[in-house]
Amino acid sequence: MMKHLDWVRYEARRVGLAGLLTPLLIMLAFSGFGLLMRANGVSPDRSTRAVVAGLEIGVATAAGLISATLASSDSLLELHLSLATRYRTTFARRLALMLGWTALVGIITTVVVRLIGHELAPVSLLAQQLVWLAPLACFTGIGAVLTLLLRSRSGAAAMIAGIWIAETLFGKVFGATTWLQPFFLFATSFTAGKSYWLGNRLELIAMGLLFGALALIWLKRNPSILLGGEG
Repeated sequence: MMKHLDWVRYEARRVGLAGLLTPLLIMLAFSGFGLLMRANGVSPDRSTRAVVAGLEIGVATAAGLISATLASSDSLLELHLSLATRYRTTFARRLALMLGWTALVGIITTVVVRLIGHELAPVSLLAQQLVWLAPLACFTGIGAVLTLLLRSRSGAAAMIAGIWIAETLFGKVFGATTWLQPFFLFATSFTAGKSYWLGNRLELIAMGLLFGALALIWLKRNPSILLGGEG
């Protein structure tokens, strides 16, 4: 038990305070904005959308950026690649820690919203977890793969930012175009309640798992891929 706690504490330090606090701070900011809207007479449905945006657009995108950083942020990467504990294991631990903490923020937010009498989406409480889980999984997988592909944290971050901008600016187009719907990360924020929503959520989770598995396999087959890239 103590051994597990030791590596959790160590990996938490490696993820960094900024990485762990970012999801929480984003949700506090968006929730505060929602409360401000409510105090100014905005309808509950519209003010709740601020919380949805925080989870689906803010937290999920931040997770992708953090994932891109985790894959190549170890200052002792070259030494680590020579140790018995493979770097893919270390990366998986840090990713799991970040995802677990972010998931906790998402679950608590969803439950609190329900307790005060509102809903993130017109589905059951269990299904509402897909509001944040689907884009979180997809963005995290994309961030990891992009870092390995580009061998650059800044390059991966720029690509994730590009995806965020495209889907935010053309959200209505993604929601109205059948072949784009499976790739629409922000479906709840733009088109909550549409018939394709559940399928979209499950497809995004599948893509995230696929990208995550690809990243781990890539690190297993070519553990030195990050050497020589951007540190």
